[in-house]
Amino acid sequence: MFSYQVMEQRHTRAESKAFAPVEKVTPFCEFLYHWIDQKHLQDVELYKKAQIDRRLFSKMKLPDYTPEKETVFKLILAMELNLREAKEFLESVGFSFSRSSKSDLIVKYCVENHVYDLFTVNDWLNENGLKPL
Repeated sequence: MFSYQVMEQRHTRAESKAFAPVEKVTPFCEFLYHWIDQKHLQDVELYKKAQIDRRLFSKMKLPDYTPEKETVFKLILAMELNLREAKEFLESVGFSFSRSSKSDLIVKYCVENHVYDLFTVNDWLNENGLKPL
């Protein structure tokens, strides 16, 4: 054990980079604004439709902001993304539709069937004993 720690300490910074390539991570705000532009939406229109607080939406403009999954779901519904676009948007922040999550399945069903009304989606979540978005 001790010899492993000594060997580990001898690695130089250059050697460490060779073992762990670091990809440049695109900030969430870039993905968000890409879709806002694609869907020809205004910021105010989007955050109101998604029922997101203006202050939270302002934080989303920061490069180090990482949203919660529920927030991403709200944005997907508000932008009326199709399933392919929704999956891409989720993946941009490291999420995906989980087959083991009832909430995810309901939101995915809504996207597949073009049910984008947040009140309707929340009703369906509520009827299934789940927390609304």
